Amino acid sequence: MKNLLVYYSKTNKTKYLSNIFFEILKKENDFSEFQILEKNNGLRYGISGLFFDLYNIITKKSIELKKNPDFENTEKIIFFSPIWAGNLALPIKHLINKYNEVLSNKKIFIITTSQREYKKIDINLENYEFYNFKRLNNNIKDIKAKEFNNINYIIEKIKK
Repeated sequence: MKNLLVYYSKTNKTKYLSNIFFEILKKENDFSEFQILEKNNGLRYGISGLFFDLYNIITKKSIELKKNPDFENTEKIIFFSPIWAGNLALPIKHLINKYNEVLSNKKIFIITTSQREYKKIDINLENYEFYNFKRLNNNIKDIKAKEFNNINYIIEKIKK
């Protein structure tokens, strides 16, 4: 059975972190990678992007993706998401809500990047493990020893 790493990244910080995990996990496990891309991705940038995001948060508008991942034949799924307004990025949250029933019997890990520390998030899933990396930059030199220890710890949990 396959395992899947799914990520959404607007500024590439989350993509950078997911790539570190993927490079380690693909060697020993049957992992594939899926990047979430929105149909109208360009609307999320600049000042207009801020208003677009706020509008989607307030109205809980559905997000249109270019392609949806196949969760049916997966055992473990790792979601990588930035934190927006204290919660998962809208494309990731939309995907989890849309496939909630399918995801309910999978082993789920949610790994986030943010400017401050988060201990939990509000999502519509019963069983998942949550990990947060704060103030992460796109440079391997900026990852501190503590963060590498966290990465190794999380990877060992994923392998089980």
